[in-house]
Amino acid sequence: SAERTFIEQVAPGAMAAQRKYGVPAAVTIAQAIVESGWGTSTLSARDHNLFGIKGTGPAGGAFYPTTEYVNGRPVTRTAEFRVYHDVAQSIDDHGRLIADSGYYGQAMASRDDPDGFANALTGVYATDPEYGTKLIGMMQRYHLYRYDSAASHPTAGGPAVGCEAE
Repeated sequence: SAERTFIEQVAPGAMAAQRKYGVPAAVTIAQAIVESGWGTSTLSARDHNLFGIKGTGPAGGAFYPTTEYVNGRPVTRTAEFRVYHDVAQSIDDHGRLIADSGYYGQAMASRDDPDGFANALTGVYATDPEYGTKLIGMMQRYHLYRYDSAASHPTAGGPAVGCEAE
């Protein structure tokens, strides 16, 4: 399926980023799914930005409309997003941003608990009040915990029901 293909494309970089930066691979994959619409958004397809990271990247910047939540209400704005040379560069930059930015200290303190990590990103990485819930839903539905090298999630070592093992 297209979903499995996307996960298999992102998983190696997510696992490498976990080893390098400590960001749970399951969370990285779930964020790539949610932020890029399974890699189909223009930002991800054209500019290799899987995570909606704003600013100027190694290959420049591109302006896109974005929805932010202000006082609980969605507001559409235009913002500059980082452009990358390839997906691997996007995944590595995401790991570095999460690990090195002081904004994500609470998430990094939960790096052995992917669900706690995802919840700690709500209101910080994304303004969507349901962000952590959406990430956890993706991790559960697609059994993404299996990609974590040191996950403490109770189903991390369990069988990946409905998914093929690598």
